[in-house]
Amino acid sequence: MGVPLGPVVTLLPIENTVLYSIYALLIAIKSGNTLVMVPHPKMSSISSKIYPQIQLICTNAGLPQGFLGYMNNVTFNGVKELTASSEVAAVINVGCAEYYDQVNIPSKPVFYAETGSTPVFIQKTADIAKASSQIIKSRAFDNGLAPSSEQFVVAESSISEDVRTQLINDGAYFMNKEEEAKLRQTLFRKGTEVSEEYIGKTAKWIANRSGFSIPDDALVLVSEQPYIFEDDPFAVKLKCPIMAFYKEPDWRHACEKCIHLLKEKRNGHTLVIHSKDDKIIKEYAIQKPVGRMIVNDSAYLAGVGIGSSFPLSMFLGGQTTGRGCTAKNIVAEDLTYQRMIYYNGDSEISSDDKNFEEDVLKKFLNKILEN
Repeated sequence: MGVPLGPVVTLLPIENTVLYSIYALLIAIKSGNTLVMVPHPKMSSISSKIYPQIQLICTNAGLPQGFLGYMNNVTFNGVKELTASSEVAAVINVGCAEYYDQVNIPSKPVFYAETGSTPVFIQKTADIAKASSQIIKSRAFDNGLAPSSEQFVVAESSISEDVRTQLINDGAYFMNKEEEAKLRQTLFRKGTEVSEEYIGKTAKWIANRSGFSIPDDALVLVSEQPYIFEDDPFAVKLKCPIMAFYKEPDWRHACEKCIHLLKEKRNGHTLVIHSKDDKIIKEYAIQKPVGRMIVNDSAYLAGVGIGSSFPLSMFLGGQTTGRGCTAKNIVAEDLTYQRMIYYNGDSEISSDDKNFEEDVLKKFLNKILEN
């Protein structure tokens, strides 16, 4: 039996505020928990308009008064006090790494949901045309804001030119060194910190803002990188339609590259591999420090559970990035504790049995072996 945990605080990022708010609301209703929304400070003008409307809808639908609350005038100290309150049963942190790393939240579960920076490996046995189409559509969807969408493409050298050509045909624009330098000057600030004005913008807008032009049908900007270097700006989480492209001599080197990309900035919780070689797919599944691995499908759709066996969710657990209490897709059930109930109408063991203790021990050992 699922029992509600209690009041849940949801810390929201600057992007997709409405979408994430609605999903948090849905799983709170399904799990029977009250909810407190904490929007990004820069989204206060939007949140002050939408949350009263949502509160009214909830009340009119028959939910208890006060089911949904939200924080006005969000401050760091305010978030610290709220999340530490003994009245709060759980915290959902949607990609606000600064809160997770700097605010100690004791004695309650913290679910960390991250957009993620997903590596995708195209192995030489893959269907290149299918893989390319899925990658571009996934990365371009919502202009790179979708959870788990591909950010790094790693291809085996023997097929890298075919992959490059196919990506271009599907809407990728490979920048030259001059264009890439212009992009870096405007996209990044303070080294590798991404400027907020670029979040969720189209590839066309980003190129124009950076001072170069791209075809009207280009959907994703691509930087071809020879290797990962210290302070590589393209290794950070990019919430816009920009990808990095790498070539590796074989699948083993590609495997090492993917692990490096996953661990570099603690942003990777998902991995994609396009391959028809079951042995290599198994090796990737064993070795990669991720919460979910997708084989021969798009990272975004499959990652959030659309058309895949994963639970349908907009909150993808980031435990494998070193944050949060789970690595799986976060759903309503996670906001409950499970009350275990056992009912036995006819006991198999009687306390009057002469060999009671021996029978109990045998059943215990057999149960362990069965599991």
